[in-house]
Amino acid sequence: MRFKLWCVANGYTARKIEEATGISRKNIWAYWQGTRVPTRANEAILKEKLGIPSGLFDE
Repeated sequence: MRFKLWCVANGYTARKIEEATGISRKNIWAYWQGTRVPTRANEAILKEKLGIPSGLFDE
């Protein structure tokens, strides 16, 4: 959920994230809902391409 709040606050939509990272919108929506946590590879891509801070996916 913190990931979704961060995305909204920074103007990212699922489509923009998909275009920037290549991660599917289905996965992004699951990350937003908290039903799925990104793999280490996808988390690294999100950090590199979007500059997300560490700890957004930690419970």
